Amino acid sequence: MRITFLSTFFLAIFISAHLQAQVTVPINLHEETDCTSLSTKIKNYDKDKTLVLFDVDNTLISTNQNKFGSDNWFDLIVHAARNKSGYEKCHAVLKEEYTKNTGEAFDANTFRHSFINIINPYVIYNVDPKTIKEVCPDFKTVLNEYKNSVGLTSRGISLFVPTTKAIEKLGFKFTTNPIKRDIWSVIIGGDKNIYYNSGIIYTEGGNKGDALVGFLKWAKLQQIETLIYAEDSYDKLKLVNDALSSKEGQDVLNVMGIKRVELVNVDGLEKTKKINTYSDTQNFETAVQYIKKTCELLKQDKALINQ
Repeated sequence: MRITFLSTFFLAIFISAHLQAQVTVPINLHEETDCTSLSTKIKNYDKDKTLVLFDVDNTLISTNQNKFGSDNWFDLIVHAARNKSGYEKCHAVLKEEYTKNTGEAFDANTFRHSFINIINPYVIYNVDPKTIKEVCPDFKTVLNEYKNSVGLTSRGISLFVPTTKAIEKLGFKFTTNPIKRDIWSVIIGGDKNIYYNSGIIYTEGGNKGDALVGFLKWAKLQQIETLIYAEDSYDKLKLVNDALSSKEGQDVLNVMGIKRVELVNVDGLEKTKKINTYSDTQNFETAVQYIKKTCELLKQDKALINQ
């Protein structure tokens, strides 16, 4: 009886000490922050104790002035395929053009697989390099000065080559960070695999919040007190906020010794890249042109898609 009592007593002490050591790491979610102001704020933090993460598309770089092949085009096609609210007319056009070019009834899953794995990489690989521009020159200075800088993109690993070429051409460098692993490192984030290569996390279109938590557990960075993430999409920032606020996320932040998290919705191109609901005539006509061109590519690659 005495042994049981003492064991219970010491176990209670251990649990109490553990709970006291576990603190809630504050997560600050900032809306519509000017990228120059963010760059200035980042420079106030200790370079050796700060992990800075950047989204890629429309935060660091833009492609083809938000036209065909851009992040804007990608969002349009994906939302139209899902028949997302506000994209109903685009969905109807997509179904019609898909059947016209493939001779098959539209299936959202089949189309999404073909678009993400064949059409999107084909378009990105063939985009005119001259149309790829930097969004915020100030971020280049921050990224190149802070050795703990990492990219976090929704792109898939099939876009590794054009992504690396684009950011290097514009002078961005993620390869100075201290995470030296195999050429391709597979990290588990949520219910998907995510990949890390040359300083960039590729989430394959998965939840960026789950991906970041998985990355932090995998990377095991030491002596980091501040985590900053810059992203032009507020919706994706909220996913990161939710993941880091969860028990698993807080556990990871505590283990790393992180004291604060700053999630920043930089203005980037967020206000100009979205065509929103495509309800007005001009934008809808543009959307129809993009959908038709996308489905024409499906027709060209039908033999490959059916393999």
